[in-house]
Amino acid sequence: MIKINKDVVYVGFAPAIKHFFIGYFDFKGKTTRAGYWWVMVGFLILSLFLIPVVGYQIAVMINMMIQGVDDELALDYGTNNLLMLTIGVLVIYLLFLFIPTLALHARRCRDAGLRGRGFFVLWIVSLLSTLFASMDFFLNISLIYFSYRSGADVIFVYMNYIIGLFFFILTLLPSDFLTTSSKNKLVTFFLRTKDLQ
Repeated sequence: MIKINKDVVYVGFAPAIKHFFIGYFDFKGKTTRAGYWWVMVGFLILSLFLIPVVGYQIAVMINMMIQGVDDELALDYGTNNLLMLTIGVLVIYLLFLFIPTLALHARRCRDAGLRGRGFFVLWIVSLLSTLFASMDFFLNISLIYFSYRSGADVIFVYMNYIIGLFFFILTLLPSDFLTTSSKNKLVTFFLRTKDLQ
């Protein structure tokens, strides 16, 4: 496995994309801010091509329904044309890029000072809070006639927002910003210790 390490001060667009794919399974290296954000620009460029195509196809289907075209015909149009092809490409694209994107996030957080295990604990908590919020939301919908409302979905949604905001801030921080010289086991579980030179 090839590891990605920050060995240059400046990373351009092409080297960032190259390192993104070279480090497909590398969760232990580091990625600089520039390396991370250039890849995000690449994702933005790709989404700018896909979003108009999907939006156009959905608009055509809605227009057909508004003009009185049979709903089945409109939906049949949507399932037998470019929309389904585009959605299929998007799903494959997302599945293909899920692991390297997760590895990129882990490397960027490590570069800012978070340990790999700290990243995965926070990521799992975020994933579980999303799952529990969704489950509680659908439970509330199914029990709406019984006037049941736990409110737990709100707690999980806020927890997810807080962790997401923390991860976003980590992508903006310079290298080794969060490293610590503390001896506290909880702190050193989440944050890397400073390299004393």
